[in-house]
Amino acid sequence: MSTDPRTAMVELLVVKPLEIDEPEWCAGHDDGRANFKPDVTHLGPEQTLNFRDETLWTLQVAQSPFASDADARTIGMYVEQGDYAHTLDPAGLDELAATLVEQACVLRARARELSALLGGGQ
Repeated sequence: MSTDPRTAMVELLVVKPLEIDEPEWCAGHDDGRANFKPDVTHLGPEQTLNFRDETLWTLQVAQSPFASDADARTIGMYVEQGDYAHTLDPAGLDELAATLVEQACVLRARARELSALLGGGQ
């Protein structure tokens, strides 16, 4: 057996705070952690669109200013669809349709909000 010291190369993740500019619309960073600079994402307040107390859609203004993807660096509206899946009778289907019409108005309002944010240079 050799008595020479052995060496190994070990990659380290350097952790240090990063001070970043935060847009007015950002709701803060809950855990305050991102593994890498491109992981930093600004999120606005979450808004849910519901039907019968179940979430159909979740909306948030979003921007990842250091992302490698140029589209993610632009302010956008993060949209997530919930897990709603039910069989409805005619009355229930009409109720869902009415809910979707109301929620379409919310989506249009959020589109105008996003347009104003983009026009404002944020």
